[in-house]
Amino acid sequence: MLKVIAFLKRKPGMTMEEFIDHYETKHVPLGMKYATKIKHYSRRYLYPAAYPFGVKHELDCDVLTELWLDDLKALEENWAALRQPEAFAALSGDEMKVFDTSKNRLAIVDERISDPKLLIANRK
Repeated sequence: MLKVIAFLKRKPGMTMEEFIDHYETKHVPLGMKYATKIKHYSRRYLYPAAYPFGVKHELDCDVLTELWLDDLKALEENWAALRQPEAFAALSGDEMKVFDTSKNRLAIVDERISDPKLLIANRK
């Protein structure tokens, strides 16, 4: 399973509530219409929190969007589908309404999972 994470920032002046509403009710349905190779599509909205004894700082992104696909070939096929004129016009047009695209970043994930039982055993 190939996992991709998008670090996305809302447009300046848009509240988090407006951002979430637009993303969930408009952008997600568009993505699901055109990105047919995706097996999992989740969004994790981020709210700044202060470090102990510190202040809250604006975050570089407002949502972590996670996409799972079968493999790199499926990712490439997905990108090709999104570059088709109808999909590109719909998605890029909507992105301009909701995202500060200059701050958006994308990463392919190399995931490593630890067994919690081993972590507990190592503490003894």
